[in-house]
Amino acid sequence: MKILIYGITDISYLIVKDLCVTHDVTLIDDKEELPSKFEKLDISFISGNISDKTVLKNANVSECDLFIACSNYDESNIVASWSVMRVSNIETVCFVSKLEYFHNISNDDFFTSEVGIDHVMWPEESLVKEIFRIVSVPEVVYVDYFEKGKARLFEYKIKEDFPLLNKELKYCSFPPETIMVALTRNGELFIPNGSTKIFAGDKPIFVGSPKGMSLLARNLFSTKEERIDTAVIIGGGNIGFMLAKRLESVNISTKIIEKDKSRCEFLADKLSKTLIINSSGVDTDLFYEEEIGEADAVINVTSNDETNLFCSVLARQLGAKKIFSKTSSDSLVPIFEKAGVDVILSPGRTILNELKSRIINKDENILSLVGKGQGSLFEIDVPSAFDGYQVKDLHLPYNAVIAVVKKVRKVTIPKGNTLLNKNDKMIIFTKSDNAIGVKEFFRKKEDNLNET
Repeated sequence: MKILIYGITDISYLIVKDLCVTHDVTLIDDKEELPSKFEKLDISFISGNISDKTVLKNANVSECDLFIACSNYDESNIVASWSVMRVSNIETVCFVSKLEYFHNISNDDFFTSEVGIDHVMWPEESLVKEIFRIVSVPEVVYVDYFEKGKARLFEYKIKEDFPLLNKELKYCSFPPETIMVALTRNGELFIPNGSTKIFAGDKPIFVGSPKGMSLLARNLFSTKEERIDTAVIIGGGNIGFMLAKRLESVNISTKIIEKDKSRCEFLADKLSKTLIINSSGVDTDLFYEEEIGEADAVINVTSNDETNLFCSVLARQLGAKKIFSKTSSDSLVPIFEKAGVDVILSPGRTILNELKSRIINKDENILSLVGKGQGSLFEIDVPSAFDGYQVKDLHLPYNAVIAVVKKVRKVTIPKGNTLLNKNDKMIIFTKSDNAIGVKEFFRKKEDNLNET
């Protein structure tokens, strides 16, 4: 796929770095030179005004398949999308950062038919949804739902007191209707087998039914005391505001610490149940006065990575049960992990996964990307060549897990003896690098059947 991207930003760097590995990427910005970190990537760069037809012609926009406007300015992204639409018919994605733009563009036919915006994406809103899903389940560091909630994916981080620590999986007992599909260790995701042991710091990923996942959470990962009933949000920007509204809706007692007085007035006017504190997040005295260490969750979402890191360290030292922290740089993730952050939040990584699953890889039926994109969960029909097979008899060529089987009116977490029928749907987990090979395996079997 040929992809044209507008804007040199932290988020565009994450997107470009990932996509340029398998796609032809061209970047446009009015800067004369690329920042050094972009220079190391296999991309084309054109310096110029995105509204200039000559610049777009030099970028071969008519030959591109997708345009992504992700500068730091909403108005520039809207104009850029309109400019591209004037000279080509390619699919367009426009990033925004303001609530009014997101709602207006999403719900106004003018922007889709006249301006040429096919998709509008708001990284901050996507991040808020992710935080809220994680807050809703004790101990998890990532959550996703499929089939209207009938199948769920939870990622946990193993602690020293985990009851199955250092045991081989073949000796571990997990609740019915659950399956461990992957394990991340030292940043590397892999598909475990029976001899795999679980160590402190590992991040296992489970898929299961609502009942099974509830049992898993209750029996192995959580206690009554670990429920999140109180939360402190450091940073009252868009993320803090939208998250507080969601926390209010489920009656989680919430405080927001925000240094800007006028912003505090706005928050106090819009939030009826949240306590607003006008102060800096780096005020150590305030942490003691407001008993931040007693909170079930401390969520650091300021625009400054250093502030988020400092607040995370302080909250951990004071005893906060679960710490969330936002960072704009993947390179800082190891530092945040060493600081004791439980859930590291990346707006860029969140929106990249959404971009890939919803738009770039939409024909591949990808449902979720996990482990910084290392793991992929996708849907595929059971070919007629496998009609009547049991799951254990598939003999997939790559390490892959049949996580869910969808029949006409039932969603099941399969066992080895689960029977597959033609036109059932399977949700399969594998390493992203192997996804194409797994799909090709099923396609070839079907082709061979049709030839005979």
